[in-house]
Amino acid sequence: MTRRSNAISGYGKSLLQPYLRQKKQLWVPRDPLFAMYKIMFPNEVELRKRMFRRKKGQFLVPGPNYQWCIDGHDKLKAYGFEIYAAIDAYSRNIIWFYVGHTATTALSVLKQYLAACDAYGFRPWYLQADRGSETPLIAAAHWNFVLATDGRVEWHGQVFQQGKRLKDSYKAAPSTKNVKIESWWERMLHVSSRQWVDYFGELARDGDFDSDMLEDQIAIYAVFEDVLRQELFDFVEAWNLHRIRLQKNRPHVIHGQPWMNYHYPDPDKACNWGIPIDRSVLGEMERPLADIDISTCLEPETKNWCRQVLLEMGYDQVVLGTRQEPDKLRPFKRFYLGLRDRIIQHIESGQQPVLAYRKAPTGGVAEYQALLERANQARGEELGDGEPAEQPLVELGFEDEEGNDIEEISDDGEDSDSSNGEPE
Repeated sequence: MTRRSNAISGYGKSLLQPYLRQKKQLWVPRDPLFAMYKIMFPNEVELRKRMFRRKKGQFLVPGPNYQWCIDGHDKLKAYGFEIYAAIDAYSRNIIWFYVGHTATTALSVLKQYLAACDAYGFRPWYLQADRGSETPLIAAAHWNFVLATDGRVEWHGQVFQQGKRLKDSYKAAPSTKNVKIESWWERMLHVSSRQWVDYFGELARDGDFDSDMLEDQIAIYAVFEDVLRQELFDFVEAWNLHRIRLQKNRPHVIHGQPWMNYHYPDPDKACNWGIPIDRSVLGEMERPLADIDISTCLEPETKNWCRQVLLEMGYDQVVLGTRQEPDKLRPFKRFYLGLRDRIIQHIESGQQPVLAYRKAPTGGVAEYQALLERANQARGEELGDGEPAEQPLVELGFEDEEGNDIEEISDDGEDSDSSNGEPE
């Protein structure tokens, strides 16, 4: 059994039961289970009551993949961990979830979106994002998919045809209007990630962590990256499989399991709005990103060196649960401090390898265009002088027929109250 932290301290009644079934193979009736939980975590239960007892507005969409809402979560950014996710607005199923060191740069978000479209084989009818600096490339990618294929859905004798204008497939709005993902971030914070925010904040206040210090950042990545990622992934899995109850005062809310409602919607009430992607367009957009690795926070040699040091310290035994961690409220702190000291000694000795963490792939449209040009040049050289490379399929930095410019949709300083036909 893998030992991490008090991962379930913020879980509610509907999340506890599927979590124990998935991770511990325990089948316990929901009500007795929650009764015991209230005894163990009385403060967390009271906090959930205060946080979620409020009136919400309506948000109506006609089916899964009609709209994906994307956004980043920055509560752990000060400690080097960035989070980005997409939620299906109809089912509230989490489409993709990323934890790493570079969640909110334009190149990283683009790679996440293309990986999701590659895995699913389709793109959503609408993509909704805020006006952050990370959104222009993903908007361009989504629009390229729209331009390359015919957006058409038939349901109950009606035919819905998608236009080719940018606003027909992409919605740029402030975070306050991206309500589905913002609401889910709030739940994740109070159910799962809050303890990590508090814990890392304590390390910083005590002088044990400074993001400007190389040894601190490497140590926190080496010790906590996999643990934090797995714990948050566990929450995502529990969320997708938990049951949203029928709410009499909010009949528009789709009840049932998010995963089931996403993959198997009631055909009398909803249809799938996902549009198959053109894989030649996908390949063209992925090629410039081939050398960008967003899967790990540390350089390979650094990660291997840290793994060996942690292995000598008995880290794996605690992670696997064969040894007990004495301080459950501060999991793995002694490993973090011990590894940090070893890193300082290694750096001062001047020995190999040179320890480093990965730098975020910065740059927006201009950087992607440069990567695209280099990729096309390399492809032309591979084909040889007698076989010129095909013209790139990716369109960037031009206006649609109504003057909507991809490069101008990022506007952190302004809000937009245009809903672009959003069904509310």
